[in-house]
Amino acid sequence: MPTRITRCCERPDWIDRALAKAAQFDDEPQEPDADALRMDVERQIEAVPFRDVTRFVNPAEWGKGGRRPVSLPQGVKNRAGKAVYESTRGYHSSMPSNAILSALARHGLAAIDENGEKWLGLLVGTAECGSEGARDQVARARIVAQDGDRWVLTNTWLALSYCMMPSGNYEVTCYLS
Repeated sequence: MPTRITRCCERPDWIDRALAKAAQFDDEPQEPDADALRMDVERQIEAVPFRDVTRFVNPAEWGKGGRRPVSLPQGVKNRAGKAVYESTRGYHSSMPSNAILSALARHGLAAIDENGEKWLGLLVGTAECGSEGARDQVARARIVAQDGDRWVLTNTWLALSYCMMPSGNYEVTCYLS
């Protein structure tokens, strides 16, 4: 069967399909609704399997004349650090808070805020990568380990930084220090 010849004014169908495919990527990134984002993060945090979320430590009791934070065994820290890294590798359409907290929970660890309560993973800011505002988009949380039926403060921190790519996805860097 001979190849169909198009006149100079006609455009082949494959060009229209390619232009339609390219047009779907030209949209401006949508700003997420703050309430919807907060509710989504809260739902993700609730799904994290903690054995007992009420027995976290009081950070005021530790350090400066109080009890000393314990050191995590290097093997546990390495395995948990690798799990946290794997949970944030690549680009994400939303913050992977649930994945980070689940990776910690699988190794008997949890992140706490400065008040000693469960770190919720709520992060504010949508600065683009490479901008001045992206420098301030960091979070740190203390890591606690489960010791029997209680939680103990460790000398390990969760360090997290993030920025928004021009595509609207987030680039997240997270590690244990």
